[in-house]
Amino acid sequence: MFPERYPQDPTFSVLLRFQIDCRKQTIGIVHRTHYNSNGRVIYDADFERSGIKMQKAVPDSHEEDIVQSVCDHVNAPPKKKKRGWKDRIFGIFKTDRP
Repeated sequence: MFPERYPQDPTFSVLLRFQIDCRKQTIGIVHRTHYNSNGRVIYDADFERSGIKMQKAVPDSHEEDIVQSVCDHVNAPPKKKKRGWKDRIFGIFKTDRP
């Protein structure tokens, strides 16, 4: 799952795409791309075709934080739109007509 190490071209940044199952509290890597310090791709892997390995997030880890944040957002009740002063003033002129 991890790329080989290239001492002459080390990984500078990594872009990860996850799949998260909030009901089961699991996470899996869908796609992983490693870039060097010049922004050139040095490793690219797509796990969708080979099968995404879903696993429980490790407690007290970044994985657990990601799962918790995403699931909190997904499961949150919709927020009521706050009405600003423009809505209060100009809202009286709005109609349902096309």
